Amino acid sequence: MDTLTLRVARPEDAAQLAQAERTWAATPGLLASRPHELQDDTFLRTIVALADAADGHYLVAEEGGAIVGHGLLVPMGLASIRHIVRLTLVVHPGHEGRGIGNLLLQALLDWARAAPSVIKVELNVRASNARAIRLYEKHQFKLEGRHLHRIRLEDNSFLDDLEMGLFV
Repeated sequence: MDTLTLRVARPEDAAQLAQAERTWAATPGLLASRPHELQDDTFLRTIVALADAADGHYLVAEEGGAIVGHGLLVPMGLASIRHIVRLTLVVHPGHEGRGIGNLLLQALLDWARAAPSVIKVELNVRASNARAIRLYEKHQFKLEGRHLHRIRLEDNSFLDDLEMGLFV
C-alpha cells in the first residue's frame, strides 16, 4: 500500500474533485447537492479563492499519485460571522473506511486552530449518515440543531439535516 499524503488542492484537481462529489451525489441522501449541481468550474473557483487565503483551506489526500479524498474550510461571507468556517469533507468512492476522512479532518482542524481568524468550524450532515456523524463526534463536534425535512430527495421523500459545530 502506498503512503497516504495530504497537500493543498491545485486548480488541476478541480475536475476530479467535482467528479467524486457527483458520484456520491448520485446516491440519494448522501449529499444535499444533486450531481448536475456540482460543476467543475465551481470547484476551480473555490480552489483558486482558497489558495492563499488566511481564513480558509483546501486539502486533498493522495495515495500513489491518485486523489482519494478532499476537505475544505470556507469562511462565512459576512464580516460578523467571518470567524466561522464551513467544513466539507469527502472520501472518494472506493476509499471509505480506511481513515482518510479522519486524517483530512484532523489536518483541517489543526489548520483552523492555528489560524488567528478562525474561532469555530461548522458543518451540515444528513441525519442518516451515521458514519460521518460518528467521525465528527469523535473530533468533539456538537449537535447544534436539526433541520426537519430539509433535504428533499428525487422520490419526494425527505431527510433531516443536522448542524454541528466545534469551537477551535
